[in-house]
Amino acid sequence: MKKIISFSVIAMSILSSCLKTNSISGTAAFTIVNAIPNGNPLLMNFSGSGMAKSINAFNLYGLENQNSGGIGFGSFFELASYTGRTNLTLVQNSDTLNKIFSGTFNFQIGGIYSLYLTGTDTLHVDTLFSKDIIPYFPTTGDSLTGVRFVNLVTGSNPVSVDIAGSPNNTPVLSSLPYKTFSPFQGFSANANAINNGYTFEFRDATSDSLLSTYSLNILPFKSQTLALYGTNANGLSVMEVNNY
Repeated sequence: MKKIISFSVIAMSILSSCLKTNSISGTAAFTIVNAIPNGNPLLMNFSGSGMAKSINAFNLYGLENQNSGGIGFGSFFELASYTGRTNLTLVQNSDTLNKIFSGTFNFQIGGIYSLYLTGTDTLHVDTLFSKDIIPYFPTTGDSLTGVRFVNLVTGSNPVSVDIAGSPNNTPVLSSLPYKTFSPFQGFSANANAINNGYTFEFRDATSDSLLSTYSLNILPFKSQTLALYGTNANGLSVMEVNNY
């Protein structure tokens, strides 16, 4: 009996040691948004000291993780498991030898981050980086959905945002300069709101001219970013980016 007890204690001790050695300390979330006009899809290369990164190999993750297509213009890609000091290089899938972005980030465990790439073209890339604080919407009571707005149109005037059909086109946002996020706002996501929907109108805040419209995909208890992007010459669009 004593031998059995001793063996059990030793086995539990070994198992506990293995669990501690292999435990995962935590991750960060990172979203990359491609709003660079006149470019090809983007491929990613990461290196650093955190988890799931290759320091010595040039790994173009877009080849494996994005159906060999990369992050196309007007789309985004969500990643996890990157923490600590992290180097990121972005190239086009049509030209993997020339970088269009290179930067270093320090991702904290549990942090939520976004990198928006814009500009006039791939030779003149501009960036907007944020550590996101996502609002919490309780699942009791009237359901809500969170929305924030960002202006990614290089050289644009500030924009305003209203809901089509609202009295006197009352703006939900009166002035949003280039490369600026609005705060998250809560909009009703009950059955009536889902049936009627929200069509947001993006306007030039100076002239009030209509730039683009977007019908929101209502997600109760979750949040999204609506990004105005493109160029005045080639047309403007709105992209919906997940924040959950």
